[in-house]
Amino acid sequence: MLTIKNNDVLPLRGDLNGKILVLNEKLLGKDYKNEKFQLWIATNARGNTIFADCLWDNESTQWDRHNFIGIYAFDNVKMVRQLMTVKNNS
Repeated sequence: MLTIKNNDVLPLRGDLNGKILVLNEKLLGKDYKNEKFQLWIATNARGNTIFADCLWDNESTQWDRHNFIGIYAFDNVKMVRQLMTVKNNS
């Protein structure tokens, strides 16, 4: 089961490429306020611009650095996707 807690989120520092980032929940619409829509993997991060893919549905989009609250402490993408699937099926 996937649950994002404050201590699971690290500060946005260093090279973000390939990191799992946590999107600010306030940016999500009513139907998307769920942690599965908060986890994105940075595919191209330069300066304040971050291109990322949602780990849940593989949507690709461009974000600004300040849209993310931090780096998800668990950096194993495969494990995180498995946890998301378990939560969705429960």
